[in-house]
Amino acid sequence: MCGAAKDAGVKGVDLANVEYVLINNLGVVTGKSLGLSQSASLAIGSAFSHFAGIADVLSGNAAAFLMVCSPIKSFIEGCDPRLLPKKLVELNKHGMPERSMWLQAIILFISFGGNAASQFYTILMDMMNVSSSAPYLFLIAAYTFFKAKKDLDLY
Repeated sequence: MCGAAKDAGVKGVDLANVEYVLINNLGVVTGKSLGLSQSASLAIGSAFSHFAGIADVLSGNAAAFLMVCSPIKSFIEGCDPRLLPKKLVELNKHGMPERSMWLQAIILFISFGGNAASQFYTILMDMMNVSSSAPYLFLIAAYTFFKAKKDLDLY
């Protein structure tokens, strides 16, 4: 069994921290392959995992701001207003669908239902994966209908 598989199988390694375990292992193996001492290799592993943690925090903060308003705002503005209740599509003085965003916040708090952090993290990861892949499914479906049209003037 290689070092990464052995480290990932240790008790306490879960979906939330497996990235840091693997990145730390990458640093240790890099140090060893460069012929560095055990302590220097461990220091490189620690530096790699700290750098990954800082990068995750910064990108997570940016994504949080983006993910809070962008999906619901683009959904509301891109959707035919006749399909949704008028109160949901109504924009406030700042041009934001305020009621829809409050509804989104309520749904977020409901999703806190489980008491385990790992369950919540898994739910968040699943939601992120679905929300990032669903638009491509719509594009794929739309493309097949687009290609089926014969009377389009593209120039």
